Amino acid sequence: MTVWMDTAKPGRKPRTSRRIILVLGVSAIVIASAFAVWVLFVRPRTLAEVYGFGRWSPGSAVAIEGTITSIVRENTSYGPEVYLGLDGGSECPNSPNVVGDPTATYAIGARFQTTLHFQALTVNGDPAVSAPELHCPFPSALEAIGTVLDAVSLVGGRILLAYNGTGPNGVVHYEILTANGRAYRPDTLPATLRKSVPIQGSNPALPAGGPIDSPARWRDFGALQFLRASGAYSEFPIVDDMPSLAAGVSRNGSLRFVDTNVDGLVDDGDRLDVNLAATGSPTGWDTYQLVIGGLFAAPQTYVGGARFILNGPSGPLDVPLGERAEAQVGLRYAGDTFGTAATSRIEAAPMFGPAPALANLRFFVEAGGTSGNGTFSALPVTLTNGVSLAFMDATGDGRLDSGDVFLVGGLANHTSVSLYLAQGNASVGTIAWVVGYGEPIGRLPPLTFTTQGTNPWQATANAWFWSPELALNRTIRASLLENGIAVLTNVSVVGGILGTFANGTLAFTDSDGDGSLSTGDVFTVTGASGNRYELDVSVLYETAWRAYM
Repeated sequence: MTVWMDTAKPGRKPRTSRRIILVLGVSAIVIASAFAVWVLFVRPRTLAEVYGFGRWSPGSAVAIEGTITSIVRENTSYGPEVYLGLDGGSECPNSPNVVGDPTATYAIGARFQTTLHFQALTVNGDPAVSAPELHCPFPSALEAIGTVLDAVSLVGGRILLAYNGTGPNGVVHYEILTANGRAYRPDTLPATLRKSVPIQGSNPALPAGGPIDSPARWRDFGALQFLRASGAYSEFPIVDDMPSLAAGVSRNGSLRFVDTNVDGLVDDGDRLDVNLAATGSPTGWDTYQLVIGGLFAAPQTYVGGARFILNGPSGPLDVPLGERAEAQVGLRYAGDTFGTAATSRIEAAPMFGPAPALANLRFFVEAGGTSGNGTFSALPVTLTNGVSLAFMDATGDGRLDSGDVFLVGGLANHTSVSLYLAQGNASVGTIAWVVGYGEPIGRLPPLTFTTQGTNPWQATANAWFWSPELALNRTIRASLLENGIAVLTNVSVVGGILGTFANGTLAFTDSDGDGSLSTGDVFTVTGASGNRYELDVSVLYETAWRAYM
């Protein structure tokens, strides 16, 4: 009997093995696909990944997660806010990245997760995309512009405009603070309200039709807004203006100056009330500048201040004056005592924010061409020219507050002195004064002269703006050199003949009769036709402006 056997062919696996391999392969594909789906669509993203997206799409939602590295709480005009920095990201190195729950408790090092809901919005009519859960780059990039302009206005322009609430009728109040509590004439200071025009299409970085929908484009937009705000105002055209604060109300009625203490001056506590047009959309934003005087561009004024305003669907997004976390201290020149040398007394008084701790403060002092700096722990200090700086913590509380005093000694009369205080990278207080004279009122304009004629020669003044320090009864002095030799030295400037010398005279004509050295006023030198003359005109005992004849 023959027995037939079914012999397996070489290289062919049993059916059971084939099935196992197939199942394992399909399982691997499923697992890999699920992992890919989780990685691409389910896994929470890091902020770095979100910032790396080429574009943000309206209507999309992205879960994010990260470690909290910074926490900032603010009471804003939109209510209490908490902003969190995640993973120490560098997209906005000086600003937290995301918005948290202001009622929640957070800790550095804890994990935080939220979902970003991207939506379409507009800024000055330009289309944009962001998420309300993001703080960086919008609105933080535009808020930063306001912070910078505040510092420039207070230190350079001597006037700060600070948001201080919105009335029930929608009128926005901007309180006026002046550097070191000074007061200024309202009739010399105009006010303007300026609104940004759209940027798209006017700059290659943001071509027409391309929305602001990525961190890169938000950075470009913020940079362009800053350049516009700190430049010549040309792309923040005027929407309303007041020829001077003395007028009280602007041409279109959207600005009103309120002299709160009714003293006829512009000083601390006075206000500019502003009616801002509605954005017209629950996701619409506009940027404005509110300007007193002329800070950056013509017509400039001897003092000025500018406030950058980010106006949203519920009005300006800002931090009210009483809620500001940064500190600013007024420094008041309280006079000099004279002996072998003079000693100036400078008194401190808080302006806003918490009184800064002395341990966190640095100083910079300059006098007579010599300077010194350091921490408060180094005080008292004596400079190489013998000028000394000492500090008295009158209350002994370890903070810079009312009653504290700086004494600057070893000074010669009419020496220019500057004292700057800083906490971190921020200015805390600044004052410049002249020994025996005091703190000048505002900025001095650049002064130039146009010369014409040949015996008599005329030097016609051109002052960029009016300044009370140019009044004829203040510190203006004129000196005249003939062939390099002084023939008149530091003569007071008044109308008529200022002085005579062997070969002639020096005279001054107040052409407009305003009692100040201003554009169009003329110095006349009568001398010897073959000689060379140099006219030096000084203010505040400083280096002179020169005209050659």
